[in-house]
Amino acid sequence: MTRITTFILLTLAQAIAHGESILVPSPDIMLRESNFIATGSLQRNQAGWELIVEETLKGAQKRGDRVRLESQFSPMSFSFDGLSRLVGNDLFLFVGRFDETAHVARPSYGNCSAWPQGTMEVLLPERTLADTVSFAKKSLGVVVPDADSSNANTIQRDSAPNDAPSKDKESAKAPLLATKAPLDRNAAQAASRVPPPVEAPASSTRWSVVTVVMVAVLGLLWLCLKKRK
Repeated sequence: MTRITTFILLTLAQAIAHGESILVPSPDIMLRESNFIATGSLQRNQAGWELIVEETLKGAQKRGDRVRLESQFSPMSFSFDGLSRLVGNDLFLFVGRFDETAHVARPSYGNCSAWPQGTMEVLLPERTLADTVSFAKKSLGVVVPDADSSNANTIQRDSAPNDAPSKDKESAKAPLLATKAPLDRNAAQAASRVPPPVEAPASSTRWSVVTVVMVAVLGLLWLCLKKRK
């Protein structure tokens, strides 16, 4: 940590001594003012220094693209050799600007364009690359898809009611009507075979009345005959 701080302070002192100022604003302002923000590794070839892009947070570059790097500062104020000693072979978050005309990227803030290796803890408390990328995405408003929400959307989409056409609804009801018709027809045929109900005569009631009347008549005749005698 002391080596990094000393290197940054030395770079700033050299920049001031050579009449160049590297103004380092807050991380949020750095993210807002930069048009090229990507994680990657620093590599040197015969043509110069390159950034091999791993993930782009801001810009049109894709994973695996090789972006040529240039510096607007003098070699005494800033050098990629010093930056390479700082970041080594590790991934870092490059925060700078991309020149569409020249097709080169430039570190706008010197060593502080390399997060988190080139920044001081007081400026950027996030000291791991994952924390730094998470902070940058949150500051930039980059939406990261959530697996739970994706599953919830899938379940909701699958369980949504299917507005089928009216023809499909009618065809769905057709089997029910087809199975109901034979039942009604069979019931009608069975009903036609059953003979109509016949009213049974109330014979017991009639014969009881006739018997009482006959007994009464015989009794009256017997009384009349007895009086004459």
